[in-house]
Amino acid sequence: MTAQITEPTAQPAAYGPERWARTTLADQRQALSALDRIFGLHPNLPAMHIALHYVSPESVDVQAQSWPALEAWRVALNVAPSEVLPGNCAEERAHLQFTTMVDGVPVRVWMMGDLAQDVDEISSAVSA
Repeated sequence: MTAQITEPTAQPAAYGPERWARTTLADQRQALSALDRIFGLHPNLPAMHIALHYVSPESVDVQAQSWPALEAWRVALNVAPSEVLPGNCAEERAHLQFTTMVDGVPVRVWMMGDLAQDVDEISSAVSA
């Protein structure tokens, strides 16, 4: 069954955890506009896992599934290789990442490594 919305409906007063500020879809407009600009300028970039979150509605988080995908986004967004940095949430969760601004919106692009050793090898390739 498909519901058809024909007019705005009243939303409940509380829709999220009390500890977070109330965020609406409109608060994510600038982040969506930045994504739209990336899509318009670079329609052939590899697809990624893209996340917007109500805790940080003014930013975009992009997860690559492979090193070539991360590299394609790095080149398209004009990020220097030296700005790709290793990160480490935990030893087994090492990753590479870069953050850049698109129309005033921080866009973080990152990729998980299977092992810290893989990240070291990729970091060496980036700095070469």
